Amino acid sequence: MKRFLIFILALLCAVLPLASCAGENDTNESSEVSDTPADSATETDGTSTSYYDSGDIVMTVTTEDITTSTETITISFTNNTDEPASYSEYIALYIERDYTWQEVEPIGEWIEPGYGVSAGATDEQDISVKNQFGSLEAGEYKIIKTFSLDEGAVEVEAYFTVGE
Repeated sequence: MKRFLIFILALLCAVLPLASCAGENDTNESSEVSDTPADSATETDGTSTSYYDSGDIVMTVTTEDITTSTETITISFTNNTDEPASYSEYIALYIERDYTWQEVEPIGEWIEPGYGVSAGATDEQDISVKNQFGSLEAGEYKIIKTFSLDEGAVEVEAYFTVGE
């Protein structure tokens, strides 16, 4: 009986550290912002690249040749649903550093009026890089914008490159 208890104790000592390591791995993976969506569309001939990740609302960066001196970026979004979608001016902007997305903190305040885009319609938004973020360094960026539908919120991503 004593050998059996020692065996169980040894087994627990061996298994518990492994279980806690697996839990830490899961936590780290879920806290990272996801990489490029698998169903992305891309343009690779210039410094501007755009992707989309939702069939409900498609968003692209329409400004071409974005550089560190660009003051305004225009995004375009099409509502492919059968209901109107609402949104605000707010965007979340991320830069890719060491294979992870890090949020670029805004320096300006966002105006929060409600806007709408009708079902099947396309709208545009100009983002004042100079007023909201100062300037952008060269690199890969991601914009995340939230749209509200009757069924809930839809987050849409668009990717672009800032050249020198």
